[in-house]
Amino acid sequence: MALLDWNCSETMHRWRLGMYVLATASACAAVLVPLLAIFGAIAGLVAEGVFGRRERALSSGREAALQQRLAVMNRDQARQVSDHADEAARIAKGLVIEGSRPLSAERRDGYGAININSFTVRFIGSASCLTYCGGSITALTLGVTYYVYADDPTRSGGAVTYNATTTRNNALIGRDRIYIGSIRVPD
Repeated sequence: MALLDWNCSETMHRWRLGMYVLATASACAAVLVPLLAIFGAIAGLVAEGVFGRRERALSSGREAALQQRLAVMNRDQARQVSDHADEAARIAKGLVIEGSRPLSAERRDGYGAININSFTVRFIGSASCLTYCGGSITALTLGVTYYVYADDPTRSGGAVTYNATTTRNNALIGRDRIYIGSIRVPD
């Protein structure tokens, strides 16, 4: 009888272990199969040049739609990163622009133009705010990112001359410099 109990117990133990392994494998497969499909799709997209490594004619509307969505996502993410970097640079200079982003860019007469809407600045450590008048910078090169700033040695706000440079450090250097932000002029 003891031998029979041991065999039944051993068989039951093996059966439970087998069921556990099967359940674990099923759970892993449920996670891995979709991940492998995603990785395979990404690898295929990279090979097909969706990320800009190689240009080719798209063979289906589905690929074109995916490429368009990726381009919009990449552009939006790049804009968000740039906005965060601009905000960090302004905070490092001791100022915060309140309200919406004051910069916009456009094509104008074959050149680029940056429009600056009036905006309010709060200097860190101060309870007061300054308002700067709007303006524009014209005759810029198309397809280039510019860093916009103004010099205000008296920190009085109002009308200032806006400048644009292609080097971020040039827009940040100077105690009296008000860094407004960066923007890419459209192609």
